[in-house]
Amino acid sequence: MFTLFGKTIQDPESVEVRINTMLALSELAMVLDTDEDVQSLKAFQIAIPHMVTVLKQTIEAEDEAHTIQAFEVFQKLLGYDAALLNKHFGDLMQFMMDMASNTDIDEAARTQALLFLMQAVRYRKLKVQSLRIGEQLTTKALKIVTEMGDTSSDDDEDATPARSALGLLDILSGSLPPSQVVVPLLKAIGPYVNNQNPDFRRAGILALGMCVEGAPDFIATQLKEILPMVLHLLEDPDVRVRSAALNGVARLSDDLAEDMGKEHARLIPALVKNYDMALRNLQGPHGKESLGIVKASCMAVESLIEGLDPQDAARYVQELVPRFSHLFEHPNFKVKAAAVGAVGSIASACEGAFMPYFAATMQALGPYIPIKDSKDELDLRGAVCDTMGKIAPAVGA
Repeated sequence: MFTLFGKTIQDPESVEVRINTMLALSELAMVLDTDEDVQSLKAFQIAIPHMVTVLKQTIEAEDEAHTIQAFEVFQKLLGYDAALLNKHFGDLMQFMMDMASNTDIDEAARTQALLFLMQAVRYRKLKVQSLRIGEQLTTKALKIVTEMGDTSSDDDEDATPARSALGLLDILSGSLPPSQVVVPLLKAIGPYVNNQNPDFRRAGILALGMCVEGAPDFIATQLKEILPMVLHLLEDPDVRVRSAALNGVARLSDDLAEDMGKEHARLIPALVKNYDMALRNLQGPHGKESLGIVKASCMAVESLIEGLDPQDAARYVQELVPRFSHLFEHPNFKVKAAAVGAVGSIASACEGAFMPYFAATMQALGPYIPIKDSKDELDLRGAVCDTMGKIAPAVGA
């Protein structure tokens, strides 16, 4: 069979023959005993460069259906015996990085290449670590994030190279040591956040936010350098950069609540300023972006306030609760849910100081308890129930 497939994988006439050969090879790989059958293992390894050639040909021909089939074969192989890919693993990773970074090829193919890299880091992290390609993967992913354009990083839309690159950074930071990912990232994002192009400034802070969860202890040691950069980006003239900076505050606060909470005197006024400015611009030409800022401000406050001591949180109740309560009647369900979540976190953080707002808040939230006619309504109802659960211990029985 390997003798036959060695010929058909290079068939000069039919892409169908070459792709079917790849599919057949992947089925063989599943049952191959690499310890006992060394000869077959060698035969399979000889076929891999030809398989890469087939994938390359389908990408160049913009043959989407066959390209996806070829990528799926390589993704399957990651789940099989490691010996199958070990000989060519480094070259394969380099090939996929080059494909992912190449803006001249189809976005779907680039996204598939990034998906392979994510799976490779997840399933073969020790091999990736030993190859010491973490820094290269990180810097290439960071560059791809600059292609985000006008879309939001958290939109429920199809995968794009930029969104997939953020997913890769998330997996890299949790799978490889900080020396291979977070250290080179922090070194690289300096020029990004100071770049004249807002796409680069936005990419820098989005990439940082994605890496917090994977390396919180190391990021905590770097907060003195990171925080001035975040505060600077919260004042950025570009609304998309400010939105990304708010997202960064939320992510940093989720994993470093106590450390970020110590900086409340600088952070909360910056969050409120963004919120107020966006609220004034809701009816203007940038209404959609302003709505995103309103929602992101709520989410940043929700994450940050929980890291404060009750007496510190109490200082902001009068400033924050009326602002966010105003959004309980907003027509956008996601904005409503973000405001409700923020008020719950404020109540939880400030405890008894929430009492003056208790009755009005419960009356405003009460009508949302029975709603259930759509997914948006159910999501809002869930947020309201969570918030009531946080208010209860704050005000007591």
